[in-house]
Amino acid sequence: MSKAKAPAATTPTIVDKSLLITSSILDAYDWYKSAPPSTKKGTSITWQESAATDFRNALFKTPCEIDPAAKRGIDFEARICRDLYMQRSTFLARHGDLLTTEFYDKCAGGLQQEVVKYVYKIDGQLYCLYGKKDISFPVGNAKHPKGKTIDIKTTKEWKGHSKYTGRSQHPLYIAAGGIEEFEYLVAVGEDREIAPACVSETGVRTAAKVEWTVDSVIPVVATLSRDDAFAIIESKIRAFVAFLATEPELEKAYRTIFTK
Repeated sequence: MSKAKAPAATTPTIVDKSLLITSSILDAYDWYKSAPPSTKKGTSITWQESAATDFRNALFKTPCEIDPAAKRGIDFEARICRDLYMQRSTFLARHGDLLTTEFYDKCAGGLQQEVVKYVYKIDGQLYCLYGKKDISFPVGNAKHPKGKTIDIKTTKEWKGHSKYTGRSQHPLYIAAGGIEEFEYLVAVGEDREIAPACVSETGVRTAAKVEWTVDSVIPVVATLSRDDAFAIIESKIRAFVAFLATEPELEKAYRTIFTK
């Protein structure tokens, strides 16, 4: 897969149906273009090679095994969202003060997994912006303005606000949803052993139980005007589509597999 810049004279093929655009595919492309040539720790694979594989797999919708650490982060998010339906006292007893203050108090009462979808035209081609919001407040309340969206993230290492404000997710959701209030809640923590490995009297070994444990939660406000959000997304889409026009196999996968 070439990393050469797409020539300015290249004109993408226009099709009648809308082409799917998600924040994850735009971010996968951005990472593919910016990944460093250094080798990933503990492997012989470079970050560039890994990013190219991830980008290709996304376009071809190739099933991939989720890294165990990443899965525990996903499981943490799922537990938090599931338990937001509890009474506050029950959530507090289960998750403690930090998660109650940072997640329950900010997210309880919100709508979960609201679909955001918007079709519009760029350079003669229709695109469908699509996503699902972790938490949203379509009608607003005393704590949140109408349309406020919250997205939950997890990380082992805090690398600054720019890691999140540079993502495609909030401009896509703001442009597609007609909202302007967006916030990431970033849970910073690590895997910790909550139950040791043991061997029963009959010789059956039970593996240690490891669970994602949060040390801090950092809010990242990513609010934009809708006009600014559209400008960001249009720029990203143009770069993405221009690159695909130089890679026929990937362009075909995008149009016939990813957009399906």
